Amino acid sequence: MAHQIAVDIEPKPWTGRSDGTTAEHLRWHHAVQPYSAETAPGDCVLIGFSSDEGVRRNKGRRGAADGPDALRAGLASMALAEPLQIQDAGTVAVSGEEIEAGQGRTRERRQRCA
Repeated sequence: MAHQIAVDIEPKPWTGRSDGTTAEHLRWHHAVQPYSAETAPGDCVLIGFSSDEGVRRNKGRRGAADGPDALRAGLASMALAEPLQIQDAGTVAVSGEEIEAGQGRTRERRQRCA
């Protein structure tokens, strides 16, 4: 049974460069679609986790909260070696020190995709 995944930040459309329409020109942004419980499962589902709390606790440099958007931007124009069905389920955003609650929400969402 499919379940809708509630996330804090809905996925945005993926964009990137296009060099052609044949298989050898396939890029990530061509393959990624928004996650939908109504759609058959694809090859993978991306769920972002936006938080600086773990870095703060370890006295590191903040910036991890920007990771989901940076990863999506970096992957968008990269070539795909083979056609894949990829779904983007958005991002779970942790506010303040509630990292454990955010991890729990991420786990619940991941289980709904299985």
